[in-house]
Amino acid sequence: MPIITLQSQRPLTDVDARVLAGQLTQLTAHHLRKDPTVTVVRVVSGEATGQWFVEGQAPADTHPLCALNIQITRGTNSKQEKEAWLEAVWGLIGAGSPPLPHYLSIVELDADQWGYNGLTQQKRKEQQG
Repeated sequence: MPIITLQSQRPLTDVDARVLAGQLTQLTAHHLRKDPTVTVVRVVSGEATGQWFVEGQAPADTHPLCALNIQITRGTNSKQEKEAWLEAVWGLIGAGSPPLPHYLSIVELDADQWGYNGLTQQKRKEQQG
């Protein structure tokens, strides 16, 4: 039940955001074995993301920045799976970009420190058997 947040300096249309959300969900199911029915993708773009700076300077509009993170339960994926996911996501959002920073991160949370619909991940796993 990952939560993926994509922040893009470049404004995205609703269609673009929907397509990206679908692609990120598919990559996450494939590489990290996460259930698409409980995968949430949040896309924030354009002015809603605030002001971005590299070396204290705002990048040109032709070179937008992005940051993407995913929250998953610690210990549910191998190092190789996480590396494959990062590489695939980079191929989706970063390939062909100018050499500006695009940050991709995996945030691992302990199963007893986050949950879904009022139950911790640990409790959900216990109830599933």
